[in-house]
Amino acid sequence: SRKTGHKTLYTNMDVTTTELLDMKMFHTRVRNDIEHKERLLFIENCKSLQYEDKALSVDLYTLGVFIEDGTIKKNSPSVRITCHNDDLVSYQKNIPYELGEVQTDTRNTNIKTFTILGIGALVAELGLQVNSYDKFIPEDYFYGSENQRLSLLQGLIDSDGTVSKDRGKARYVSTSKRLANDTANLVRSLGGRASVVKTSRSNTISYINDREVRSKRDTYLVYIWLNMPIAGLER
Repeated sequence: SRKTGHKTLYTNMDVTTTELLDMKMFHTRVRNDIEHKERLLFIENCKSLQYEDKALSVDLYTLGVFIEDGTIKKNSPSVRITCHNDDLVSYQKNIPYELGEVQTDTRNTNIKTFTILGIGALVAELGLQVNSYDKFIPEDYFYGSENQRLSLLQGLIDSDGTVSKDRGKARYVSTSKRLANDTANLVRSLGGRASVVKTSRSNTISYINDREVRSKRDTYLVYIWLNMPIAGLER
């Protein structure tokens, strides 16, 4: 790398691991009498994996929303989604299935519940009739096209993620270690970066969609960097 004014210019290089180990990776720059260590080398992110569109049993955006915000009763033909009132219109627009009547939580009128009709058996076949801390992304859904995998990620982020004002940065939270790692791998398959951090929250209180939630399990934060439209919600 070299400095030109306030910008640092980088040159693309193809080197072996052995050559990389022999190269200088950092240098120290002094600013206002304070030393700052700066990287001289960066490794580019892998490009998004390219697969053909895959015939999958459940729409990918819908599956992402269900994995975090959905529940299903045994042998039920439908699944239930709980969301904040602000998100309801976007869900109704983006979920390509017939939806049931919207119900309002009597304790908090901002909380809405609705059913997605006719996909209960399909979701159950994927093995997702499990507790929230056991949820996961079914294997076949990692091999959809780039657009399909992005739709799945958007469903996950819309249901239980936050997006930074800085483009491409997001955070996703889950009580399922497997789902957190699955989400990180999904991001990586799209050419992004992701890291998973466990946060111990046993017997702590948090608020989700204005509801008090008392946690008895660890949660896992997924930090995401991806140069794609991570969220599908309009807000």
